[in-house]
Amino acid sequence: MSWQYGLQWVIHNSWLLTNLVTAAGFILVLVYLRKWLASVRSDFERLIESPSKIEEVKNEIINVTKEISSLTEVVNTLLGLVTGIRDEIPAAKELVTTGLREVKEAVGKTPKLDAENDAVQDHLYKVEPEIEQQNQPPLPCLVTDYLAYLGANEISTIPVMMDPGRGGKTLVRSDEGNYVVVSDGGSENQRLVPKLEWFSSTSTFSMYFSDQFECDEPQAGAILINQPALVRSNSDGGWEVIKKGSLAVK
Repeated sequence: MSWQYGLQWVIHNSWLLTNLVTAAGFILVLVYLRKWLASVRSDFERLIESPSKIEEVKNEIINVTKEISSLTEVVNTLLGLVTGIRDEIPAAKELVTTGLREVKEAVGKTPKLDAENDAVQDHLYKVEPEIEQQNQPPLPCLVTDYLAYLGANEISTIPVMMDPGRGGKTLVRSDEGNYVVVSDGGSENQRLVPKLEWFSSTSTFSMYFSDQFECDEPQAGAILINQPALVRSNSDGGWEVIKKGSLAVK
């Protein structure tokens, strides 16, 4: 929101900007006059020794006068621009105020949208409720124990990773992935659980798991599965997350 504070500063300090531009213009003229006066002084000193240069100095004075007029026009143009900007500031302020009001209204509607989205996801999760109960240990459960249970009961799993080439939203088969899809026979919806057993730091969750799972207090430690995520296979041979799971740290 730094642009908003910048615009508000311009609105409340437009008089200062006008004065700064005016002062800069006059300083430019004064600097040029000082330089010219030094040149004229030098020329007059030479005139004392060479009167024939009077006409040359006269022409130089005429040229300097013209340049001063040009500088004056530039300063007047700058003042006109600043005045125009100052006149447009009230409209800009009203535009910003309207934009902020619309943003606040949109933010105020977000919880409702989230609630509707959660309801849709809950419906998807209840399509096959037996998935939550069968072929898995009692929850919550450490990832280590969960994977051990799957192995001991010869439950098929598929190692997967997020595919950055598909916008980072699609899971694809990969032995280097951080997750496994638990195969539930011919079920359309399948479980997704971490393959990684530990968070090495808080950032591990945000970098690799935040799109698939919720975690109230991510930190370094052993990963605890409160609820697996729910995924569904797509036509490209991958999987899409249709409901986030829940993790904790022990």
